Amino acid sequence: ARPDALVFDQGSGDGRILIAAARSHGARGPGVDIDPERVGEAEANARAAGVSHRVEFRRQDLFETPLAEADVVTLYLTQEVNLRLRPKILAEMRPGTRVVSHDFDMGDWRPDRRQRIGSSNIYLWLVPARVEGPWTLTDGGRTATLEFDQRFQELEGSATARGARGRD
Repeated sequence: ARPDALVFDQGSGDGRILIAAARSHGARGPGVDIDPERVGEAEANARAAGVSHRVEFRRQDLFETPLAEADVVTLYLTQEVNLRLRPKILAEMRPGTRVVSHDFDMGDWRPDRRQRIGSSNIYLWLVPARVEGPWTLTDGGRTATLEFDQRFQELEGSATARGARGRD
């Protein structure tokens, strides 16, 4: 994370991911967990690490957490929960923002990067721009229509200009 990045840690547990991002990269942001004991533990860990001014921990349902302001969302959940959270991520997060998951992927949304660190897999996705559907290009008096089908970061499309149609 870049200095001052707004990191949302979904299912933050004892806070170690968000605390490490704050300590080593200057990140800031909230961690959310449904378990009040884990929230209390995370708050104590943030104080002990000297980063409680950069992070906060909330007892909150991660499915209720707004994600639009996040620069990075970190996850250490199960694949099932990741898949349930995926539509919210794609709908709310800005194109180009990052999602990082520890050990669990997002099913058929292929990661942009996967790295093995020790015995753990770390997955990274860049939230894709939403470009599916028809687009019209005009240049002077000429018009071309583009039609895109999108599956996460993968695109297929066709173009029509002056009655000719091409597909790629």
